[in-house]
Amino acid sequence: VAHDLDSIEKKVQQYKSGEGAVDVSTQGQLFLQSVSANDQKLSDVNMQLSVLNSVEKFVTDKDNKGAIIPSTLGVNDPILSQNLEKLYNSELEYEKLKKTVGENNPTLVAITDQINKIRPNILQNIQAQQQNLNAVKQNLYATNGNYNSKLQTMPQKERQLLDISREQETKRNIYAFLLQKKEESELSYASTVSDHQIVDNAQAGTTPVS
Repeated sequence: VAHDLDSIEKKVQQYKSGEGAVDVSTQGQLFLQSVSANDQKLSDVNMQLSVLNSVEKFVTDKDNKGAIIPSTLGVNDPILSQNLEKLYNSELEYEKLKKTVGENNPTLVAITDQINKIRPNILQNIQAQQQNLNAVKQNLYATNGNYNSKLQTMPQKERQLLDISREQETKRNIYAFLLQKKEESELSYASTVSDHQIVDNAQAGTTPVS
């Protein structure tokens, strides 16, 4: 995203210097603000759908037992996170236990039943969220269609500059969002890492000191 953003910023500079389009009108600025907010919502929806698709693929793939669960970045659903954690812990426990007991062991059977109950719950949750997000996505596309109709009424140079500026603003918003999540992840990781370390291992002689 940082690379894309840098390329778009250069594109804006080249267009402004080459076409002599220094700035856009007040109407163009208002349009850009409105459409940028809409594009940001659309980017958020697409990111959430992408995350849900990866989680759905993980849950339906039964070869993933014991594998690290995918990130739910951008999806604010504590129930989904809790169920994924339960699934991960249950599968981890299953993989450990099956090495030491038979398939008909009551504990192993109970864990298997628990896994079989958690999976459908997660998939139902994901499918419900996907339906809602797709409905929101269609509404956003319809709103963008209205914005594009208004854009056609503007002068050509202003319209082309707005198109480039719109792309720039979208990438800028995505970059800021990912940067914020990166910092949150680093803080979360720092809180789980031990804040002390052993400088010298303890040493003792072969005879008691007292």
